Amino acid sequence: MFAALHRSAEQDVTRVIALYERWVKAGPPPLGTSLSRWWDRRLVELHHAIHPPEQQPGTDQTKEQ
Repeated sequence: MFAALHRSAEQDVTRVIALYERWVKAGPPPLGTSLSRWWDRRLVELHHAIHPPEQQPGTDQTKEQ
C-alpha cells in the first residue's frame, strides 16, 4: 500500500515540476491580459497537475471541451 502511495506522490510531484518549468518558460502574462483571468488559468492547470481529470471521481470525460 505504501509503495502505491509513494508512486502516486512521485507522479504528482513530477507533473507539478513539469508545469512549473512550462510556466517559467512562458514568462509573465502578455501586456493587456487580465491578471486575474491569467492567474485563474494557472490555478486550473495546477489543479489538473495535482488531480488529473481521469483520476477525479464523478467526472464525465465526454462533456469536457
